[in-house]
Amino acid sequence: MAAGIALLFSSAASAAPPAGFSEQDRADTNCIAAVSIAIGSELPGQSLSAEAKSGMATVLTYFVGKLKGRYATLKMADVVTPELYAQISPKLAEEMKRCGAEAIAMGEDLQDAGRILTAVGR
Repeated sequence: MAAGIALLFSSAASAAPPAGFSEQDRADTNCIAAVSIAIGSELPGQSLSAEAKSGMATVLTYFVGKLKGRYATLKMADVVTPELYAQISPKLAEEMKRCGAEAIAMGEDLQDAGRILTAVGR
C-alpha cells in the first residue's frame, strides 16, 4: 500500500500542463477543478438532486471540451492536481460564479442558434 501511495504522489509531482499553457487554459482548468469539487463535496443532509448533478456534469464537460479542443492529448491528471484543489478550494464560490456565468452565456448562445435553425425549418 505504501508503494501505491508513493507512486500516486510521484506521478502527481511529475504532472505538468503542456508548454504554452495560457491564462485561458488555466481559467478553464480552474473551472474543471471547481465544478469537480462542487459535485463531490455534498454535505450530509444536503445532497444534490439528480438534475443538479446532471447540469453540473454538463458544465464540467463543457470546460473539459474546451481544453481537449486545444490540447487533444492532454490528460486531466496532468492539470487537475492536489495542488490545484488546494488552490481552488478557498475561492470555490468565486470560481463557481465565474465558471457558471460562462456556461450560462454559452447555453444562451446555443439557444439563440437553436431558435434560428427552428425558424429556418418552418
